[in-house]
Amino acid sequence: TDSDLCMVDAFDLVFTPDMQNWPGHFKLSASNPGQFFWNTFVRTAGEATIELEIPYPFVTQGAMPLHAYSGVDVGDGDCFTPIGDGEAFPATFGLDDYTDSNGDGSIGYGDVHVVSVSGTGGFQYLNLHVDYGLKGARGWTGGAADAFNDPELNPDLAGVNVIDESDHGFRLEVDGDELSRVLVANHNEFKNVKGFGGLVLSADGSPVPIAEVELRDAVGDLVETMTTDAHGWYLSEYRHKGKEADYTLLLVSTGESNVVTVGRGIHYGEANFVA
Repeated sequence: TDSDLCMVDAFDLVFTPDMQNWPGHFKLSASNPGQFFWNTFVRTAGEATIELEIPYPFVTQGAMPLHAYSGVDVGDGDCFTPIGDGEAFPATFGLDDYTDSNGDGSIGYGDVHVVSVSGTGGFQYLNLHVDYGLKGARGWTGGAADAFNDPELNPDLAGVNVIDESDHGFRLEVDGDELSRVLVANHNEFKNVKGFGGLVLSADGSPVPIAEVELRDAVGDLVETMTTDAHGWYLSEYRHKGKEADYTLLLVSTGESNVVTVGRGIHYGEANFVA
């Protein structure tokens, strides 16, 4: 599910220009939804070992990412509402906690991390707060569908490529028996820009669509008003020519602004906002 505990059957990965290595490279800037919850439902006759198998490169969010409740309500739009106060557990892990679980000689796609939970009997609704662990990573090439890591720029991710429409399998086992497996695919979205652009995200990292961003020149005159797309990305049709100059990018809804410098060897100005 997304952060509102409403079900999603796929997710977008947004690649934007990697300005430290531009042109030719991209940064994995955001996902849509911005964060995720994996929801599971278990009923056991008594004490049991519950194993949640999470696929690379998902990582946990927060200090107490795992929650257990005695009940759940499923409402309109396939959204979950936990019943009761619940209990939280510090089942945290990051990319460094993955091992070569599939035995292919490297750590990456195809590997899984397992979180174990003790079942106490009866019904339990569990949700685990996770995020896509490669967000923020730079040095990706591609620009069409698949993203390939450049090991010279990011050697820690050598051999890790983000292939479009890849299935990520979340698996539930109880006492060694598989109860369910859910596959969720990614869709890669590359943003190619001319002169100015950036992302507008909410506090939880989700993209904010239909947000207006103004581009103003050095004396404050309005050059262009842009509107974010479904991925929270705004793009300018204007490209500066000539010597270096300062421009201001302003998020209309909050009044927050950033000054960027373009000209000479700098061909692109980026400003990202939290709405």
